[in-house]
Amino acid sequence: MRRFYVKGRDEHGNTSQDDYLIQFCRPDTFVPYTFEIEAEKGKLSGTMSVVKDPKVSGGQYITAAMGMMGAIRAEYEFTVPCAGAYIVWCRVWGPNSNSDSFYVSVDNGHEDIFDIDEKNRTKNWRWSVLAGRGLYGKRRPVSLEPRILYLTKGEHTLTFRGRESDACLDRLIVTNDLEFKPGG
Repeated sequence: MRRFYVKGRDEHGNTSQDDYLIQFCRPDTFVPYTFEIEAEKGKLSGTMSVVKDPKVSGGQYITAAMGMMGAIRAEYEFTVPCAGAYIVWCRVWGPNSNSDSFYVSVDNGHEDIFDIDEKNRTKNWRWSVLAGRGLYGKRRPVSLEPRILYLTKGEHTLTFRGRESDACLDRLIVTNDLEFKPGG
């Protein structure tokens, strides 16, 4: 792990009082890793609801019910065997354009918007790689740029927070195989 501390300075010579930490992590020896979990097995809070449906994996999925959207959460804890780049696949369904997104963060870090069905509006469940809008809501092409998670070896928490009611999540896969494509 390399650590650098920087200070900000503007064109007038004003310098920040705080040091900002920048860390670089050299990946460990690659160890293939895949973590799969049913969405309803997470730590659910607020009005995150479990819905029974025999057509989905495990016979249940979760949805962000109406209410205080920010208080609606689903948290998933997992442990990775080595530092490196990871992606998350989500089996999702967005019934309409007003019900197709979650806020997502890792380890209580920067929260981004995950548009679950933005370009492929269907009436069916589908696998979608976790992507985001980036800083300040600036859009990135969802189909071209998955959100790469640079994780350290050890325990992590992936949090889905309610943004739009009735957005649906069935299953999650976290993997360091960046070429992985789920089936089914």
